[in-house]
This record gives sequence, structure tokens and C-alpha cells, in this order.
Amino acid sequence: MTSKTAIAAAALLAFAAPLAAAEQTLSPLEARDLAAQALANGYPQDTALLAEGLLARDPDDISAHLLRAEAASAMGDFAVSLDHASTAFGLSENDDVRFQAARLIALAHARLDHPTRAQFWLRRARALAPENKVDQLAEDYRFVRQRNPLSLKLDLAISPSSNVNNGSSESSIAIPGMPFEAPLSADAQALSGTVASARVSLGYRLEADRTSATTAKLTFGGTAVALSDEAQAAAPSKSGSDYAHRQVSGSLIHSWRLGQADYTLGGKLVYSTYGGDPFTSFQSVSLTRGWRIGENVVSAKLGRDWTTYMSDDIDAATWSLHTALRHPTDMGRLTVWAEAKDTVSSSASRSVDAQAVGLAFDLSEPVAGMDVAFSYRHDWRAYGANFLAPDGRDDSRDTLTVSAGLPALDLYGFHPVLNLQASRNDSNVALYRSEELSVGVGIESSF
Repeated sequence: MTSKTAIAAAALLAFAAPLAAAEQTLSPLEARDLAAQALANGYPQDTALLAEGLLARDPDDISAHLLRAEAASAMGDFAVSLDHASTAFGLSENDDVRFQAARLIALAHARLDHPTRAQFWLRRARALAPENKVDQLAEDYRFVRQRNPLSLKLDLAISPSSNVNNGSSESSIAIPGMPFEAPLSADAQALSGTVASARVSLGYRLEADRTSATTAKLTFGGTAVALSDEAQAAAPSKSGSDYAHRQVSGSLIHSWRLGQADYTLGGKLVYSTYGGDPFTSFQSVSLTRGWRIGENVVSAKLGRDWTTYMSDDIDAATWSLHTALRHPTDMGRLTVWAEAKDTVSSSASRSVDAQAVGLAFDLSEPVAGMDVAFSYRHDWRAYGANFLAPDGRDDSRDTLTVSAGLPALDLYGFHPVLNLQASRNDSNVALYRSEELSVGVGIESSF
């Protein structure tokens, strides 16, 4: 019974009052099976007819709403599909049914040119998805995201730390010309506590074609600090708000492809506060070029930025060059990079000659169910002379970071990430010798 005439006749028999004792009607279960067969055989119009009959009998028939939504989607009537899929989602408490409905809702929004709502419903579908559907959902999400001019990114983290104030690991410092070391106040030494950070980035693609795109972005971010009981007792005049940081930035980015190379030209404006007081005003421009060499991806970024330290009205200007090589291996992706910066300022303490090298390795296979990544960087910084360092200050910092994502705890397409970071700064000025160990948890998108 695959012809339209036969199915339509069956639909009428299923829901019309019996005209004679010998007349045979379809049960609701038989009608649903027939509707599903019609859809599978490429007759969505007949599925729609049968589903409408079932809904005339029972407006809360969840299976009928799903069938009507599937049929409308197959016929390209996405507004109708959205209506019936939304009704099915609201009526059902079954995860499998709600997953099917959420996917239909996402598809309808995508086809109705509502990409942000489509992304939202794909995340809802992810929370209900069976394991064998996860990869397809991720692919669907990437497809919609690429076509959505609006982008939203949220980063959240909370990290207990041994040094929330970037204080010294020393208890006293030597002062040139004095025969003894001066003790450091408690708040100049490392204070322990917990740092909570949040950042929201909103981007909008202004224009795009096959080889170029222009995007505007607005970002709000900040940290809140809570001192430990031990730190509060050591520095009773201080509170976590003295070390809180806030930042707002706006940027304009234009990317294009020329031949086999990709280019990005960007400009950024940043305003930040520290401890509730104005801290810096920052402007930058940069040009990045990326290209492939075999299976490797190489990039080089040249930047120029200007910073005003508002607390003491000091300006600084920086040239920077950053290069990176990304290389795929059987075990994962390896990235090595190097950077050089030259900062000139009227203040010797703000004049810096800096270099850094680093590497990162993202394992391709999970370890005990966790997505593991490592990174290491080493920084050298040479500052101008000051009263603590008449010949200039030299710092050397090592930072090691290990992160472990937990995709098994995914919720709405987000999963927690555990972060461990250890850093040590060595300096010829004791005030700037520091150590920090932090262990935290953040939230990362699974898509």
C-alpha cells in the first residue's frame, strides 16, 4: 500500500465513523505505522494526511506531531515542521522523542534563516543525544555556525591559586646602598586565594564572500578574587576586590585569501581596571600571514600596540613578532612558537626587551576518557634601570600548563575542563621573584 490513492483511502477509513458493520478501520497504531512507511517510501504528503487524522482524534498525540513535523520538513514547509516539533518536545518526557523533536526544531530554524536559534536547539539536542548521534550533531553545529553572522563565546573558570596578587616569593629584599635587607609587607608577598574569571565575546560578521570576511567583536571580561583565611589574616587591610580585574575591548578583523596564503588584518581597543581603579588604555594593529608547507601550517604575526598606564600617566609603544608552526603527528597536534617584543617608554620600568618560546601538544586520543593537552613556555624579559636595579632588571619565567577535558560530563554541548598551571619567575630583583600553583576548572564548548 504505497500509492497515494490507497494511503488516502486508508486515512479516511481510519478516522471516519463506520458506515457498516463490515467496514474495516485502522487502529491508531496501524495508522502511525502506515504514516511512517509512507514517509520512508517518499510520500510525505500522505504521511501528513495520516498524521492530521491522528491529531484530529487526539491533539496531544506526540507520535503524530513528530510524523507531521517530519513530513512538513520533507516537503519544505519548515514553519509547520517547527510548530509540530515544538509541540512534541513540550508534550514528551521521553529523551529519545525529545531528541528527535529538538533536531527537527534546529533544522527548521536553520532553514528559516534563524541560525542562532538553530545552534541553541542543537545544543539542547546534544544533551539528549544517544552516543551514535554525537558526531553528526557536532558536524551540524559547525555547519550552522559557519553560516551564522552572529557568534557568541563564553569562557568561565574558577581556580584556587597560591598567588592571586602576583606577589613575591621572598620575605625581604636587598636595596642598593643599604647594608641590610628590607622586609616586604605581607601584601607584597604571595597571597593565596581563589580566582573566578568570566569572559563573553560577541562577534558579528559584517561581510563575507568566498575569499574574505570582515568581523566586528565586542568582549567583556574580568576576574573576582577571594582571599584565603590565611592570606586575609596576613594582610587584614586587603580584600579580594583590591586584585579584581575588569576589561572591555572592541576589535575589527578582516581576513582574506591571496593565492595559497591566508591574511588577517586586525585592530583592537581595550580599556581595563584593576582593583576598581582605571589601569590601562590599549590600542593595537596587527597583520598575520598563514600558509601551508606540506602537512604543516606556518603563521607569522607582526603587531604594533600603544599602552597608557592611567594610574601614573605613562605611555609605552611596542613592536612584536610572533611565529608558529603547527605539525600533525600520529599521537596528536604539536605547535611550536617563538615571539619577540620591544617596548619603548619614557619610564625605564615600562621599557622592556622580551623574548619567549613555547610548545603545545594536544593528544589525538583520550586518556582515561579525558582530552589531554600540555603546554610550556619560557620568557626572558630585560627591563630598564630603577632604584632596585641600577643596571636593569632581568627576569626569566617558566610556565607549565596541563588541561584535561571531560567530554563524558557534557551538558548542552559544553563540558568541564580541569586545568593545572605551575609558574616560576626568577629575577635579579628579589621583589619580582615569584611562584604560583593553581588548579582550576573551566567550561569549554564541545563543538
